[in-house]
Formats: sequence, C-alpha cells, structure tokens
Amino acid sequence: MDAEIETLAERPAVEAVVCGRLPHRWRSRRPGPMSDTQAIAVLAALGHQVRLGLWRLLLPYGEAGLAAGIIAARMSILPSSLSFHLKLMTQAGILLQRRSSRHIMYAVNVELVANLADLFSDLTPHATIASEEVTGLSGDC
Repeated sequence: MDAEIETLAERPAVEAVVCGRLPHRWRSRRPGPMSDTQAIAVLAALGHQVRLGLWRLLLPYGEAGLAAGIIAARMSILPSSLSFHLKLMTQAGILLQRRSSRHIMYAVNVELVANLADLFSDLTPHATIASEEVTGLSGDC
C-alpha cells in the first residue's frame, strides 16, 4: 500500500486544465478579489506551525496535490492531528480536497494563493509610503 501511495505522489494530475481554468472539482468556491473577512480567515488558518508547514509542503505540488497518507508520513504527524489541520485549512479555502480511488488528495487552492499574493502586493505600496514617512520623521529629530 505504501508503494501505491508513493506512486500517487510522483504521478502528475490526471485531469487537464482546460482553457486555463481549473477542473470543476478543483475550482475555488471564492473567485474574485479577496475580501477582508476571507483574508483574516486565511491568515488565521496559516497562523499555526503545523498548518504553515503543511501549506509549504503542498505548494510545490500545485493542483496535483498529495494523498493524506503521504502528507502524514512526510510531516511525521498522527493521522488524527493531520485530519484536524486539513479540515480547518479546507474550510478556510486554502486547500482543496478530492478523492482519487481510495485516497483523499489535498492540493493548494492556486486561485486563493494568487488572491493572497494580490492582497500583499496591494498592501506593499502603502507599507513603503508609511516606512518612508517614519524614516523622514526620525531623520528630523
């Protein structure tokens, strides 16, 4: 069974991206710009060491994702604890879940990652201006 799970991790996603869109079951439920409420939920869900590590583990696999068993083995985490964290991240929209034969696959929600990147890039000019204002003030003293 472990060999079968490892094979799943190495195999590319079977479903193809059509016209630049995600397959229906991988599509985000929350298209468009990220609301403040959603940003707070996403950042809160990522605000735990295990969940941040889980997100970092899954990022390179993109839409293909990994089976829950592989994730548990690579993170050396108990399945019950992993299940709790995966559920929380799925509810926040950070991860997408699908069944592949007998395995449950988890993948990073790439649309949400893009929205999160947009949110931070929108905030960056404001942070730069604020930083310049503080620097200018401290230079006058």
